[in-house]
Amino acid sequence: MQIDIDTLRDILTVVGPIVLRIGGGIAVLIAGLIACRIARRGALRLFRAASLDESLVKVLASSVYYLLVTVLVIAVFGVMGVETASLITILGASSLAIGLALQGSLSNFASGVMLMIFRPFKVGDFIETGDFEGRVIEMGAFSTILDTLDKRRVVIPNAYIAEKPIENWSTNPERRLDLTLEISIASDLGAVRRALLDMLAAESRVLRAPETRIGVDDFGDTSMRLVVQPWCAPDDWWALRYELPERMKEAVERGGGAMPTPQREILFPQGVPAVKRGSRSAAARES
Repeated sequence: MQIDIDTLRDILTVVGPIVLRIGGGIAVLIAGLIACRIARRGALRLFRAASLDESLVKVLASSVYYLLVTVLVIAVFGVMGVETASLITILGASSLAIGLALQGSLSNFASGVMLMIFRPFKVGDFIETGDFEGRVIEMGAFSTILDTLDKRRVVIPNAYIAEKPIENWSTNPERRLDLTLEISIASDLGAVRRALLDMLAAESRVLRAPETRIGVDDFGDTSMRLVVQPWCAPDDWWALRYELPERMKEAVERGGGAMPTPQREILFPQGVPAVKRGSRSAAARES
């Protein structure tokens, strides 16, 4: 019986500290996970109070959460008696290897964070960047999704957008149309201008301010090129871009103007008669 008690004491001496370390590690893990979740909720409130983009808020809050979880795991191993120095070294080397392997993805992620911070556009805006143009459907951490005018869905890596100029057509409340029209040089320019202005004034989608400008851009042999610059809301730009040219032609005709007709005038020097068909062969026979 004495042997059994001694054996039990030896077992407890060896196993007891291990059990305590494991129990302490589990307790630290549970308490730490609760603290990490509280920290994530706090980060969400903090980032939202800073008026950041919702997508960026979620990305940053998740990054804070997983960073704290990583620190928590290292702390748990330390409580359980595992040498953390070597663990941190392995973790650092693994992070470097993963970073090199995912260099492109990390570049897209960094570009996505910068786009969400500076916000050159937002979901719902119509933008043009590089070879793509369309309405922004979704802004993600790694890519941005556009719907083009012909309803093609394009997924663009954020690094591509960050390297290209971004033209946002939806930022300003108005946008100008630059339309050109050639009329006959003999047309009454004043009457044509009044007819065009009346037509544009009757179009409800054309804004009254800024004021529409109509001017002569260039002269040709038998024509003059008019530039018509009305203003409209960005959402009406494409519809008016294809509707107004036809209505401009009708307005020019109502104003007494006409489209230019190419003309060519041939003058013969005095004393040189026009050569008729067959005259060349006749002259050859006479010679």
